[in-house]
Amino acid sequence: MKYKLIILFFIIFSLLLIPAFLIKKQYTPPNTKIKIITTLFPLYDFAKNIVKGKANVYLILPPGTEPHSYEPKFSDIIKINKANILIYTNKYMEPWIEDILKGINNKNLLVIDTSKGINFNYENKQLDPHIWLDISNAKIMANNILNGLINIDPHNKNYYIKNSIHYINKLDSLDKEYTKTLNKRKKHIIISSGHNAFNYLSKKYDFKCIAPLSLSPDSEPSPKKISQIISLIKIHKIKYIYYEELLDPKLAKVISKETGIKLLMLNAAHNIKKSELENNVDYILIMQNNLKNLKIGLECQ
Repeated sequence: MKYKLIILFFIIFSLLLIPAFLIKKQYTPPNTKIKIITTLFPLYDFAKNIVKGKANVYLILPPGTEPHSYEPKFSDIIKINKANILIYTNKYMEPWIEDILKGINNKNLLVIDTSKGINFNYENKQLDPHIWLDISNAKIMANNILNGLINIDPHNKNYYIKNSIHYINKLDSLDKEYTKTLNKRKKHIIISSGHNAFNYLSKKYDFKCIAPLSLSPDSEPSPKKISQIISLIKIHKIKYIYYEELLDPKLAKVISKETGIKLLMLNAAHNIKKSELENNVDYILIMQNNLKNLKIGLECQ
């Protein structure tokens, strides 16, 4: 793999700097902002809502990049090595994380696995890593981030706890909004033309999401699978097909043309575009927009 070669180069480069690291260990004075590196957008947003200016939070995934095909660059490893905290989703969503950590010589780096305490779902015997799309999981992930922050920056403990409580309350309100709206649905099935990133969301609110690409966005659906999807659309009189925010909706357009149904977007919130980042689009807004489109597709009264 490309990133393994990068790690090897980084380790060799690091060995040349050993004397400097032995002389001067990482130290963060009380008045210095800690540096947090996050891998995916939801983690970036959760962390920002908890620290609110008391720490510098960075998203290592470039805006607009589809995360399933992302591999860290040498410059990314350097950024991680200089950080106080690294926050990632889980080893299944970021399969490169364990190899990357082997090349990090920052012994003071706190690594937070936000999936701690979460039960994973499976789709066709494949583990589904998209845990943040269940709002209950999002709260657990935010709490894991909070605990890590308190561990490394106890001076601001009360500030972080206060912000976390406020954010969890907002997630609770979002959860109630979903439950109230989707309990009034007439349909119980949606079709997603992308990979099935929405298992956690659909199971949480008791509807079914069918996706021809299963869990892999790089796979190609077979003609048989597409035919089955078209049959389901006709049988259940489905009026909309969903496409994902960072994937080419060509399959959705093909099925739309074949069946006459309309397109709607369902955002898995892996990442956002640069313009959205600049306009402060956040996880809650993404989920609210998803709810608006689910309300249409599920024919909620």
